[in-house]
Amino acid sequence: MLAALPEVTATTRTRQARFAELGAQPLDLVMAVVASAWLAYVLLATRKLDLIASDDAFISFQYARNLGLGHGLVFNTGERVWGFTSPLQTLLLGGTTALGLDTVSVAFFYGFLWTAVASFLLYRLAKRLVSEAGALAIAVFFLFDQSQHGTYALESHLLIVTQLAFLLAVTARSCNLAAILAALACLARPDSLLLVVPVLLASPGCRRLKPVLCFLAIGLAWESFALIYFKSWLPQSLNAKAGLSRFFPFMENAIHDLSSCGLTRILGIPSRGTAVQLLLLSPSVLLMFKARVRTQPVLWLSLVVYPWLLIFAYGCIGSVADHNWEVYSSRFISCVSIGLALVSLGEWAVGRLRLERGIQAALASSLALLAFSYAGRHATDTPRALAAEIGDFWVGKRYLALRNLADWAKASTRADSSIALVEAGTLAYFSGRPIVDQAGIITRGGLPEERMNLVAVLRRFAPMYAVVYGNADRLTVSSGLGYERIASLPNQGYAELSVLKRR
Repeated sequence: MLAALPEVTATTRTRQARFAELGAQPLDLVMAVVASAWLAYVLLATRKLDLIASDDAFISFQYARNLGLGHGLVFNTGERVWGFTSPLQTLLLGGTTALGLDTVSVAFFYGFLWTAVASFLLYRLAKRLVSEAGALAIAVFFLFDQSQHGTYALESHLLIVTQLAFLLAVTARSCNLAAILAALACLARPDSLLLVVPVLLASPGCRRLKPVLCFLAIGLAWESFALIYFKSWLPQSLNAKAGLSRFFPFMENAIHDLSSCGLTRILGIPSRGTAVQLLLLSPSVLLMFKARVRTQPVLWLSLVVYPWLLIFAYGCIGSVADHNWEVYSSRFISCVSIGLALVSLGEWAVGRLRLERGIQAALASSLALLAFSYAGRHATDTPRALAAEIGDFWVGKRYLALRNLADWAKASTRADSSIALVEAGTLAYFSGRPIVDQAGIITRGGLPEERMNLVAVLRRFAPMYAVVYGNADRLTVSSGLGYERIASLPNQGYAELSVLKRR
């Protein structure tokens, strides 16, 4: 006699449906292979390049290296100041540094890896709203259009991966997993709260006790650590960036950045001018006419509302107007929304024409082939862009000037000599000298009106050395405090640097 089959409960059926929804399809394998091939190619093509990170990235590198070497989660040894934006990125880099790996090299590897993973997750999310061919085209376009990518050495793509994974989990109704990913997204960048909190609240399943506890447990664990370790529950960088620009100039720059997606370059459309910018962004609003988006708050909150909410928040903070990496996720999701809207519009038009299935399949294949053709023409864009940064003013030339300064400091000053300047990361990482940060990101104790004011910073902290841009012989701070030049580093494409020593 055959044994009785186990009863399939409603809970089991629901769970099976969720796994089926997450299940792999033939084109999933294609996208995975494409993403893996891109990653392998970029790693191979850049293996001999001198990959250059920005000074802001070196702030996180300094924290990560000190953590990996056992000095603690600090920038200057012995000074507990929370001066990094991404705890998750910093902790990951600290862990690999502890294993003996080079912090900068691993940061770029992570950047490439998260870019590839983000393209696959984007495909999985997009195919819930458009056809598989349309989703593949959007994901391939993102992967190979280098202008869509953020700064590889920063946390930009880690942030996108956690946000996309969170949205996938929410739409699959995996609420406990979504809550954990929501917390990780906030640890990737705290401004993810503007995305995850509204989406969690809009999802009935995520409002249950267990998902809420999962989200709060991770967030409160970090905040408790920060309060005990740093004596602060917010990063110092927030205070350092507040009030640096007016609301409308910031918004104008942010809207320009959002509208400067790859589509404008392909079509040759100029993206300057408020009317043109808003016109280029308007297709994202078309998603609201798609029934599945309009009837699911999770989707329209994330794809339509969040990008504007993020830039509005930074406009209120008054961050530097041209620091577009801070709103990279806003730009990314705006471009995704535009891509989804255009593909949806095309599919709607094809449906209205009532074409035969064979013709519809041919059109879908043509769209995918067009994306792969674009990928073929732009496959080398990422290595070429990274190679070009060596000669870039704000990347390569600035890096060279600060490296020369670090080499001078390491050879000419004592290990405990404090140095004040506005570009703190690169100098600290390569010289090992304690830094007084004129911008106030990693130095606590200055008043808001003293930020970026060298004389006020020198008066308060009285460091042994001060670095001044340009040709400066001496600087009188007060009757008992003055500085005289002892070294000058020539301008090699970025700026002349004068090193002053306390008298």
